[in-house]
Amino acid sequence: MEIKIAANESLQNQAIAAGFGSLEQYIYNLLDRDAERVAIQQGIDALNEGRVISSEEVYPDIRKRLELPPTAQ
Repeated sequence: MEIKIAANESLQNQAIAAGFGSLEQYIYNLLDRDAERVAIQQGIDALNEGRVISSEEVYPDIRKRLELPPTAQ
């Protein structure tokens, strides 16, 4: 993805003060953080709407996908 922003010196300084090497790095960080927030909110919404899977169902599936042996009984 390419982002073009006419940045002024103040924006550059804010990005550097926040610990980023450039304004571009800062913006990419904000985009990543926003994507994480959206994913978390989607999970919360699914939980609130009852779209969930019990641990009894999900753990065997995960173990199968990761090619792990079944748990000891």
